[in-house]
Amino acid sequence: MNVRTAIAHIYKHKPTTPDEFRAAGVPLGKHLGAGVFREVLKVKGCPLVVKFPLDADWDCHEGVDHSALEMKKLARLKKFKWMRRFLPKIYYYDRKHGIIVMRYYELMTKHEFLFDIQFVRALIKHSTGVNISDYTWGNVGKGWKDCPVMIDCGY
Repeated sequence: MNVRTAIAHIYKHKPTTPDEFRAAGVPLGKHLGAGVFREVLKVKGCPLVVKFPLDADWDCHEGVDHSALEMKKLARLKKFKWMRRFLPKIYYYDRKHGIIVMRYYELMTKHEFLFDIQFVRALIKHSTGVNISDYTWGNVGKGWKDCPVMIDCGY
């Protein structure tokens, strides 16, 4: 499956669970990880991942709120042209359910992550006014030419 086909299926069927993604013809594969607010699954056969909120029920919206905050920050950061290469490619966002479909980025190894984290956080805050407190090793992927891409900046 290619990216265009997968995204077309997602927009057509608007799935909200892993089972609904599979039923819509978007095969989910490897579980890439989970945090406090959501889990991430890779789409089989193409460079996409799906972030699912871990809300126990839809009365608890912490995972959905986390996704909304991340999308708001990404929109603010995207206004700065120089920041765009450090931001992930988002293909789909379901605001109601907190589903995010984005490009897959291989995580950097700890050895590759040689940045002064406090300096990077301060630089982003000073330059953009956006506080990125979650800029840590597990939340930064490798983009084109190994450029760091912030794949989770919800907090």
